[in-house]
Parts: sequence; structure tokens; C-alpha cells
Amino acid sequence: MNSIKIRKSILYGIASVLIYFLFSTITMFFYSGGDQFNPALPHYNFFGSFLSDLGRTQGFSGNPTYGTALFYALGLIIMGSGTIIFFIAHNYLILKSNTLLRYASNAAGILAGLGYIGIAFTPWNLWPKIHLFFVFTGFLSFMAASMLLFILIRQQPGYPKAYGNLYLLIGVLIGSYVLLLLYGPDSHEPWGRIVQSTGQKIVVYSQSLLILVCGVGALKLCQQD
Repeated sequence: MNSIKIRKSILYGIASVLIYFLFSTITMFFYSGGDQFNPALPHYNFFGSFLSDLGRTQGFSGNPTYGTALFYALGLIIMGSGTIIFFIAHNYLILKSNTLLRYASNAAGILAGLGYIGIAFTPWNLWPKIHLFFVFTGFLSFMAASMLLFILIRQQPGYPKAYGNLYLLIGVLIGSYVLLLLYGPDSHEPWGRIVQSTGQKIVVYSQSLLILVCGVGALKLCQQD
């Protein structure tokens, strides 16, 4: 892959994160399906609803929410494809690092992107188990890819180590959220759902911000070549 394609791919990866944030935010304003404990709520409950609620084809109120579901799913698909393209392109910026670990990180990044796309195609009100499978696939794969990039960037001459540290932070954040999902408060209880859904947004938004910073760093590195 030549330098122009690498730059364009990294730019698409950066743009895909911004597009997902924009699409999910817009969906929140138009979602009117209520929440688990207040089905008649006329708006999205930011602190009491999961992001996956935006992808429901039917709200808790019983009303169809196909429009917001499709719009949110589109944002996820774009971000998923951007994740795949970013990791493929970024692989060319760390060619002097360990080959086996580099392939493993690349594969994990691609799998993470496929996980996000899988989430988009499996609304959790229709296929909850499959949806949850893709959720864990996306998060765990991205965590693995980030942890490996922490190592790989430290091996790559000329690649600022600060970005490797940011990838490590991403991995720790995702790992913390996975532990919250598995061992945190029960989301079927009002307080537990607030903790779980708020924790999800903190991690997802922090991850997105850090990825944007890392993406800009990769773009700068690419432009130096």
C-alpha cells in the first residue's frame, strides 16, 4: 500500500469515528421508544439507556423505531468499516516491529470492526444473544489490538511512544468496562442500569477520543514518510 492510500485509509478511520458520534447523537434526539423502567418516556434516557437501545427496531413503549434503528446501524457500519480499514493501513506504519504480533494486532483490529458491524445487523430486541456476542467480540478484539499496539509501537523506530501509551490506556478502559459488564450491578435493576449504561458511555466516548488522537498521530507519522 503506497503512502497516499495509507493516508486516505487513516483519514477514513478518523472520519468514521466522528460520523458514528454524529449519527448516535442525532439518533438520541429522535429516539422516542422510552426506556426499560419508563416505557412512556418521550425521549432517550442518556444515563439510563444503553447505546444499543438506539438500535432497537421496537421501543420499550411498543412503538416501532425503525428509522432511528437504521440510522444508528448505519453509523455503526461506517465505524466498523473504518476500524477495519484503519488497522489494515496502520499495519504499514509499524513494519519494523515483531511480525507475528503485528499480524495478531491487525487481525484483532479487523475482528473488532466486524464486531461493530455485527452489532448493527443484530438489534438486541430481536437477537439478544447474538447481539451480545458481537458486543463482546468488538470490545475484546479492540482491547487485544490496543494492547498489542502498545508493544509494537515501542518496537517501531521513530514512532512516538506516547501513542503506544494511549493504546494501552484504551485497552485498560475497555478491559474495565468488560469487567463492569460481567461483575457490575445488575442492569435489570434501575440503579444497576444507570451504572452500566453510564459506564458504557464513559468508556465508548473516551475510547473514541483517544482513537482520534492516535489516528492524528498516525497521520502525522505517515506524512513524514
